[in-house]
Amino acid sequence: MFTRSFVRLNSTLAGSARVSRFIPSLEDVSAKDLQTGIMKKRYFLERTSKGNLPIYKTYKSQAVYTEVKRVRGDIVQLRNDLQALLPDLDKKNFTCVMQSKTIRIKGDVSQQLKGLLEKEL
Repeated sequence: MFTRSFVRLNSTLAGSARVSRFIPSLEDVSAKDLQTGIMKKRYFLERTSKGNLPIYKTYKSQAVYTEVKRVRGDIVQLRNDLQALLPDLDKKNFTCVMQSKTIRIKGDVSQQLKGLLEKEL
């Protein structure tokens, strides 16, 4: 019985030694590094297989729309962040499609949006 608990203790220490390479010690972590309250970004924009952002220009009923697809997480927060990044557009031009996790923006802002999101994400 003594040997069994001793082996378990060693295996636990060996595992924590490997993890310590990835997790910094408490002295190295400052208060700024910790997330407090609500997370800043609760969404993720998955890239395509070619590594591009999933931002597309579409035509519907003779109108031009910019669509942001492949949104994972909080799509409403992403819409609010996009509205902050594009202050010259009216807020009523932004539409969230919850079923397909797509944000549709009225107008052709695909190149401008790709340039802004390349810096942000």
